[in-house]
Amino acid sequence: MEMDNTLAATLAELERGCFNSLDLLPYRGVSEKLLALALNGLPAGPAPVTAGLAGLVSVLERVDSSRVRVLLFGGGTGLANIIGGDSNHPLWPENPFAGLKAIFPQTSAVVCVTDDGGSSGELLKDLPLIAVGDLRHVLLSSIRLEKLSKQYELDEAAARRVARLLHRIFNFRCPCLPADPAALLADCGVELMELPPFMARSLRGLIAELFQHEGLRALGQRPHSLGNLLLVAAIYRQPGVADWGDEAVAPPPTAIIQGLRYLADLLGASPEAVRPCTTTPASLKILYENGVLVRGESKSAAARRRCPVDRVFVEFARFPEPDPELLAAVAAADIILFAPGSLFTSIIPILQVPGLAAAVRRNEKALKVLVANLWVQAGETDLVRGERERRFHVSDLLRAYRRNIPGGFADLFQQVLVVGMREVPGTILQSYALENKMPIYLDREQVQDLGLTPLEAAIASRSLLDGRQVLQHDPAAVAKALRVLWALRDGMIPGGVAAEAGSAE
Repeated sequence: MEMDNTLAATLAELERGCFNSLDLLPYRGVSEKLLALALNGLPAGPAPVTAGLAGLVSVLERVDSSRVRVLLFGGGTGLANIIGGDSNHPLWPENPFAGLKAIFPQTSAVVCVTDDGGSSGELLKDLPLIAVGDLRHVLLSSIRLEKLSKQYELDEAAARRVARLLHRIFNFRCPCLPADPAALLADCGVELMELPPFMARSLRGLIAELFQHEGLRALGQRPHSLGNLLLVAAIYRQPGVADWGDEAVAPPPTAIIQGLRYLADLLGASPEAVRPCTTTPASLKILYENGVLVRGESKSAAARRRCPVDRVFVEFARFPEPDPELLAAVAAADIILFAPGSLFTSIIPILQVPGLAAAVRRNEKALKVLVANLWVQAGETDLVRGERERRFHVSDLLRAYRRNIPGGFADLFQQVLVVGMREVPGTILQSYALENKMPIYLDREQVQDLGLTPLEAAIASRSLLDGRQVLQHDPAAVAKALRVLWALRDGMIPGGVAAEAGSAE
């Protein structure tokens, strides 16, 4: 590829100089230095020294990622944030089209469906269905400016208004359904006529389904997110769903998949943007080091056993048949990314679905990256198994994956992307420490001993650090970092640089 050769030539030119200007960049090894260059910009120094680096920045920014197929695995907030920002957050409408989807438009997500808390938990009391809350969350984060604009002939300003209205609709919490659809929309504070006509008609039809479908009317007696109800309506109106009798009807797998595809396409996301890891209802069982077993994700989150988690098990309602389309997507992926999230309740349950971990391992051509969790989480990673007196590190995350994923993490990912703490002001970390909130620090040598390459990078949100003094993954920075790693995959850099990267990392 021409761009690959340009990158190799630029790096080779820098190497030939007496002084390697890459040495001006922080961190160690070529990969981390290029991540620093792409994310932090040019270092301080005289123009003749940094001129080569400026050319390298230009090369990295021009890497064509439009046809790169990215497949992400994860749970709700962490996964949604990486793809396009946390769509549950009140400030999401200010920048709804950023994140991984902006640089890698062929991005799709595989979502964990074992969350039995909140609105999802209330739905599971009435329906034999997978948990839909995280699916809804990731679905809204996946809408793209280009598709929304082209599909509904909108300029950027109009597309942003649509995103703002969808954010209000999908995040509206109703304690119970009112008398009719008009009252529901009045409570929500949205005029559907402000949306593109086809989208407005379709959403109006889904809302009407909630009041007309005999089996769905009962859902209105419990508190729910309107977005969850719309997704359920999209599933239950699909062909193949049996007539409702005296008992709740379990939709066939095809109805779940088609309902998701329909709603994704309607909202301005790719139809295949969001996939459940399984269409079989499932629940979690958490085993603690002291032998106590807790059933249910929401119960384990509230348990606070003051004891480390040992293992996590997924209990399926029936044997989960692998989804052929999902397995095909895994096989075709150019990049497989594991998003940050709750350690024991996001990626691990996904990879316990029969056949999924093996499918990832069979894809030997993909770039495979784990984005490490940022924070210690009470009840999950606040205590280290066997060593309760020390804090959690990245290597502890990896050992938990190895213990809980069939076959361990071998060939699931080769690189671990970690937030670089050198860009985080110490005052912010001190403030968090006063709240008893600690980051998960990188123990580089231990990670390397486990056979993986740790990569530190400035993937925390600079605007949140400077403004609200909040430490959080920046979806745009993660996307840029992934583009650098894609540009640096095997065969795209000259031999001398590759050797340096291997020895330094």
